[in-house]
Amino acid sequence: GYNYLGLLHVLRFAGVSKNIVLALNMSIAVVFMLILYKYLKNNLRSEKLLNFAAYLPACIVSTMWMYKNGCDYLLLIYPAAFAVILCMYDKISRHDFKLSLFCCAYLLLSRCLVYTCIVLYYSNLSRGIYKGIDSLIIMIIGVILCRLIVRNQEAFNS
Repeated sequence: GYNYLGLLHVLRFAGVSKNIVLALNMSIAVVFMLILYKYLKNNLRSEKLLNFAAYLPACIVSTMWMYKNGCDYLLLIYPAAFAVILCMYDKISRHDFKLSLFCCAYLLLSRCLVYTCIVLYYSNLSRGIYKGIDSLIIMIIGVILCRLIVRNQEAFNS
Protein backbone atom coordinates (compact mmCIF):
# COMPACT_ATOMS: atom_id res chain seq x y z
CA GLY A 1 0.00 0.00 0.00
CA TYR A 2 1.40 3.32 1.12
CA ASN A 3 4.11 2.18 3.53
CA TYR A 4 6.97 4.68 3.55
CA LEU A 5 9.26 4.00 0.59
CA GLY A 6 12.06 6.44 1.27
CA LEU A 7 13.14 9.81 -0.02
CA LEU A 8 10.79 9.93 -3.03
CA HIS A 9 7.78 8.39 -1.28
CA VAL A 10 5.60 11.37 -2.21
CA LEU A 11 5.71 10.20 -5.85
CA ARG A 12 3.30 7.42 -4.80
CA PHE A 13 0.60 10.07 -4.39
CA ALA A 14 1.15 11.07 -8.01
CA GLY A 15 0.42 7.48 -9.06
CA VAL A 16 4.02 6.37 -9.62
CA SER A 17 4.56 2.64 -9.15
CA LYS A 18 6.17 1.39 -5.94
CA ASN A 19 8.93 -0.34 -7.93
CA ILE A 20 9.81 2.86 -9.80
CA VAL A 21 9.91 4.87 -6.56
CA LEU A 22 12.23 2.32 -4.96
CA ALA A 23 14.44 2.17 -8.06
CA LEU A 24 14.73 5.97 -8.16
CA ASN A 25 15.54 6.08 -4.42
CA MET A 26 18.26 3.49 -4.87
CA SER A 27 19.72 5.23 -7.91
CA ILE A 28 19.90 8.60 -6.17
CA ALA A 29 21.31 7.03 -3.01
CA VAL A 30 24.02 5.05 -4.81
CA VAL A 31 25.14 8.11 -6.80
CA PHE A 32 25.13 10.24 -3.62
CA MET A 33 27.12 7.59 -1.74
CA LEU A 34 29.71 7.24 -4.50
CA ILE A 35 30.20 11.01 -4.76
CA LEU A 36 30.58 11.39 -0.99
CA TYR A 37 32.94 8.40 -0.73
CA LYS A 38 35.04 9.72 -3.63
CA TYR A 39 35.20 13.12 -1.91
CA LEU A 40 36.46 11.48 1.29
CA LYS A 41 38.93 9.24 -0.55
CA ASN A 42 40.39 12.18 -2.50
CA ASN A 43 40.64 14.56 0.45
CA LEU A 44 41.68 12.43 3.42
CA ARG A 45 45.40 11.87 3.67
CA SER A 46 45.18 9.06 6.21
CA GLU A 47 43.95 5.55 5.42
CA LYS A 48 43.04 5.15 9.09
CA LEU A 49 40.82 8.23 8.96
CA LEU A 50 39.28 7.10 5.67
CA ASN A 51 38.35 3.81 7.34
CA PHE A 52 36.71 5.82 10.14
CA ALA A 53 34.82 8.21 7.85
CA ALA A 54 33.86 5.84 5.01
CA TYR A 55 30.84 4.46 6.91
CA LEU A 56 29.14 7.89 6.82
CA PRO A 57 27.87 7.68 3.21
CA ALA A 58 26.30 4.25 3.78
CA CYS A 59 24.57 5.42 6.98
CA ILE A 60 23.16 8.47 5.21
CA VAL A 61 21.96 6.43 2.24
CA SER A 62 19.98 4.05 4.46
CA THR A 63 17.72 6.96 5.43
CA MET A 64 16.86 7.40 1.74
CA TRP A 65 15.51 3.85 1.55
CA MET A 66 13.86 3.40 4.91
CA TYR A 67 12.95 5.64 7.79
CA LYS A 68 15.14 5.91 10.85
CA ASN A 69 17.41 2.95 11.00
CA GLY A 70 18.45 3.59 14.61
CA CYS A 71 21.94 2.08 14.43
CA ASP A 72 22.79 4.31 11.45
CA TYR A 73 21.76 7.37 13.40
CA LEU A 74 24.03 6.36 16.26
CA LEU A 75 26.93 5.92 13.83
CA LEU A 76 26.28 9.38 12.36
CA ILE A 77 26.33 10.91 15.84
CA TYR A 78 29.83 9.59 16.63
CA PRO A 79 31.85 11.98 14.41
CA ALA A 80 29.65 14.90 15.43
CA ALA A 81 30.11 14.08 19.12
CA PHE A 82 33.84 13.56 18.56
CA ALA A 83 34.04 17.04 17.00
CA VAL A 84 32.31 18.50 20.07
CA ILE A 85 34.95 16.83 22.26
CA LEU A 86 37.76 18.12 20.01
CA CYS A 87 36.46 21.64 20.45
CA MET A 88 36.67 21.27 24.20
CA TYR A 89 40.40 20.66 23.72
CA ASP A 90 40.72 23.63 21.31
CA LYS A 91 41.52 21.33 18.36
CA ILE A 92 38.80 22.66 16.03
CA SER A 93 37.23 26.06 15.40
CA ARG A 94 34.14 27.41 17.11
CA HIS A 95 32.34 27.42 13.75
CA ASP A 96 32.97 23.69 13.31
CA PHE A 97 31.93 23.17 16.91
CA LYS A 98 28.58 24.86 16.24
CA LEU A 99 28.06 22.76 13.11
CA SER A 100 28.85 19.52 14.95
CA LEU A 101 26.61 20.51 17.86
CA PHE A 102 23.75 21.20 15.43
CA CYS A 103 24.33 17.81 13.77
CA CYS A 104 24.24 15.99 17.12
CA ALA A 105 21.13 17.83 18.24
CA TYR A 106 19.26 17.29 14.98
CA LEU A 107 20.15 13.60 14.77
CA LEU A 108 18.95 13.06 18.33
CA LEU A 109 15.75 15.09 18.00
CA SER A 110 14.71 14.60 14.38
CA ARG A 111 12.38 11.68 15.03
CA CYS A 112 10.59 13.69 17.72
CA LEU A 113 10.27 16.68 15.38
CA VAL A 114 8.91 14.61 12.51
CA TYR A 115 6.36 12.77 14.64
CA THR A 116 5.29 16.00 16.34
CA CYS A 117 4.50 17.39 12.87
CA ILE A 118 2.67 14.18 11.99
CA VAL A 119 0.56 14.36 15.16
CA LEU A 120 -0.27 18.04 14.58
CA TYR A 121 -0.89 17.89 10.81
CA TYR A 122 -1.63 14.29 9.87
CA SER A 123 -2.43 13.00 6.44
CA ASN A 124 -0.77 10.23 4.45
CA LEU A 125 0.72 12.80 2.09
CA SER A 126 2.06 15.06 4.84
CA ARG A 127 3.54 12.04 6.64
CA GLY A 128 5.54 11.18 3.51
CA ILE A 129 6.56 14.81 3.02
CA TYR A 130 7.81 15.18 6.63
CA LYS A 131 9.86 12.00 6.40
CA GLY A 132 11.23 12.97 2.98
CA ILE A 133 12.30 16.39 4.24
CA ASP A 134 13.96 14.72 7.21
CA SER A 135 15.90 12.44 4.85
CA LEU A 136 17.06 15.49 2.88
CA ILE A 137 18.26 17.15 6.08
CA ILE A 138 20.15 13.96 6.97
CA MET A 139 21.84 14.14 3.54
CA ILE A 140 22.93 17.70 4.31
CA ILE A 141 24.17 16.68 7.76
CA GLY A 142 26.16 13.88 6.16
CA VAL A 143 27.88 16.32 3.83
CA ILE A 144 28.56 18.67 6.79
CA LEU A 145 30.09 15.79 8.78
CA CYS A 146 32.28 14.67 5.87
CA ARG A 147 33.51 18.23 5.28
CA LEU A 148 34.09 18.65 9.02
CA ILE A 149 36.31 15.56 9.08
CA VAL A 150 38.23 16.66 5.96
CA ARG A 151 38.76 20.20 7.30
CA ASN A 152 39.93 18.93 10.69
CA GLN A 153 41.61 15.70 9.69
CA GLU A 154 44.72 16.30 11.79
CA ALA A 155 42.56 16.69 14.92
CA PHE A 156 40.39 13.67 14.03
CA ASN A 157 43.47 11.57 13.25
CA SER A 158 45.19 12.24 16.57
